[in-house]
Amino acid sequence: MDQPAAFQVIERICNEKRAPLYRLGRDFSFHRKGFNNFSYNGINESFDLLTLNLRGGHQFQNASLAVAAVEMLKNKGFLIPLEALIDGLGKVSWPGRLETISQSPMIILDGAHNPAGAEMLSRAIKEELEFNRLYLVLGIMADKEVEGIISPLAPLAHEVILSRPQYERASRPSDLLPLAIRYNMNSRAFEHLREAIDYARSKAGSEDLIIISGSLFTVGEARGILTGQ
Repeated sequence: MDQPAAFQVIERICNEKRAPLYRLGRDFSFHRKGFNNFSYNGINESFDLLTLNLRGGHQFQNASLAVAAVEMLKNKGFLIPLEALIDGLGKVSWPGRLETISQSPMIILDGAHNPAGAEMLSRAIKEELEFNRLYLVLGIMADKEVEGIISPLAPLAHEVILSRPQYERASRPSDLLPLAIRYNMNSRAFEHLREAIDYARSKAGSEDLIIISGSLFTVGEARGILTGQ
């Protein structure tokens, strides 16, 4: 398998600097155990059961990288108690990343603003979340890879609801609508994000799911609308 260009650059610089390079899956690994638990098999240390307070399978990769970094710091003489590691993973919070903001219906904020983020969100929807129907509210910046964001997500939704945050770089919902319809015929557009959220909430039942995504600007404005802050 070809290595990503970014990794090749990192590998080259490590070789030039004669610095060690540790890689997930080669030098350390993890094994997921249930919804939010995992084991870690590390470079010098292993832990049988750690709890992670984040949604999404990709977050276990991120957590394992963080634990490996802790190992390296300890090797350099930093005193990091096991209790601090356990407490940090168990209490970590990442606003706007698969963040549940409300229940019944469940409303989740996720700032997926590029194709990779949209793919991760798509995977989480299919593998991590239980719901009846999905109402997907999207607001995307005009300078982003719009189709790469819409295409993994729109087919999963019962209805796609396009809108925009109050930001000059945001795509007009009416411009996004033809593309969204290509992936989900049940799509509509609202000029104002509050209207889009109110519409989604009026349609969603208690067992349904509303996801608001497409941009960190969209998520930030939605948080203010939903929390009043």
